[in-house]
Amino acid sequence: MDRLPVTKGSEWRRNREEGEIIQLPYSGKLVRLRTVRPDHLLKLGRIPDPLTRLVVDMIYGKSETKDIDAFLEEQTSIEDAKEMLESLRVVCTAGLVEPKIVDNPVGEDEISMDDIELADRGYIFRLVFVPAEALSTFRYKPPTDVEVMANGAADPQPSI
Repeated sequence: MDRLPVTKGSEWRRNREEGEIIQLPYSGKLVRLRTVRPDHLLKLGRIPDPLTRLVVDMIYGKSETKDIDAFLEEQTSIEDAKEMLESLRVVCTAGLVEPKIVDNPVGEDEISMDDIELADRGYIFRLVFVPAEALSTFRYKPPTDVEVMANGAADPQPSI
């Protein structure tokens, strides 16, 4: 046991500082996304009430994927819809490492919340709550340069 290497601090911080490159499914754009722990969201303050209830349930292990899906379902009033959109803003702002969401974007690495398609906001919302290890399974995988071909008895190699 004494010979096992201790995990370096940089590895512990990697997800929070760097995130993972994710391709958003609706716009096709690439972003660098980190997971967000519910306790971090509570520390931000100014969280809409519906999101606060969801986050508290997550902290105590009472929340499941179906709860996140229910949170994103069609709202019954304009006020509820506004709170849901504000919740998406809070979560997307906390989760995006690059580009950063700011009120008045001017830099190459800055965007406004209005620049993100609503469907992509919901996708980000779902992903930021998965564990950091699971987020890497959603990371962007660029297409290969060559097509994979079968190599079997029916595909003989050409003679030279």
